[in-house]
Amino acid sequence: MKKEKITKKSEEMGKRDQYTIVLEGVRSDIKGIAEGVMMANEKMDRGFKEINEKFDSHIKENQESFGLINKKFELVDKRFESVDKKFDKVNENLQLMRTEISLIRHNQITRDEFKFLEDRVFNIEKKLAK
Repeated sequence: MKKEKITKKSEEMGKRDQYTIVLEGVRSDIKGIAEGVMMANEKMDRGFKEINEKFDSHIKENQESFGLINKKFELVDKRFESVDKKFDKVNENLQLMRTEISLIRHNQITRDEFKFLEDRVFNIEKKLAK
């Protein structure tokens, strides 16, 4: 019986050793996976940091460009205001000219009236010349 007990104990110890070896292998694998995940996280963090820096750089460049564009639009707006004022002045002058032309047309005499006035002036000149 002693042999059986020793054999059973040996078998149990053998199984424990096998489990221990398997567990150590699993631990080692898990440790390797964890290190791989940490390396991947660090690499991703570096990549995201690089992307964020580039993105921030592009945003700053775009903001500067938009600032310049806004200044140019302000200048264009001022020029349009100036041109608008000039057109208003031209329009006022055009309205005055239309009014004057309308008065001239209204007061215009016919050819017969002109001929009559011309003859009258001629007769007056003749009388004054005597």
